[in-house]
Amino acid sequence: MPIDTPSRRLVITGGSSGLGAEVVTRALFKGWEVTVIDRNPSEKAPTVLADLSDTAAAFAAGEEAIGDGRAIDALVLCAGINIPGMFEEQDIETWSKPIAVNLLGNAAVARAGISALKAAKGRLVGIGSTAGRRITPGMSAYGVSKHAFRAMFHALSLELNGVIPISLVNPGTMDTNFFDGRPERFTPSMDRMAPGNVADTVMFCLEQPSSVVIRELYVTDVTVHDWP
Repeated sequence: MPIDTPSRRLVITGGSSGLGAEVVTRALFKGWEVTVIDRNPSEKAPTVLADLSDTAAAFAAGEEAIGDGRAIDALVLCAGINIPGMFEEQDIETWSKPIAVNLLGNAAVARAGISALKAAKGRLVGIGSTAGRRITPGMSAYGVSKHAFRAMFHALSLELNGVIPISLVNPGTMDTNFFDGRPERFTPSMDRMAPGNVADTVMFCLEQPSSVVIRELYVTDVTVHDWP
């Protein structure tokens, strides 16, 4: 049964599938009021549909999801795409799409949510990636987007220190549809984590005491032996 607690508001990008959907499930169970921003509707929570590769649309979606004058207790930036391919084999429009979504679209939603987070002393949590520290061939655009995403969170944690608690969760490979339809040469052979385990980590960051913030975490399958 869902836990009966005073309602807290969560807005999440990329909440209709994969890791984002697992976060939505756990937040709803714990009594959060959840709004999703995604290109596809969530089966579990109200959704503001938006193409996050369009920064103006992403910003507008953030404003709509939050609502005029309302505070939010948490904003989770989970939206992410990857279009695998070697740099010299992709046109620049295709190559840059992950950067547009993973970095700029999420940044636009974060910008829309800053005032609402301040009003509730809410938390900002970003979903980075181990690719934000280590890039593999055929993942250049995705790796660039996640390196820059990590840098953005570092900058925001300095600019908003003591105002908004900011956390970054960097998962390794997860068992989601992220790799569906991908050429075999761009599909990792390592074991994949259950996304629910990573979602538990996200909730751990969200539910810390007000005086505590988890700055950055790396979450990988136990068989991954190298350090980020």
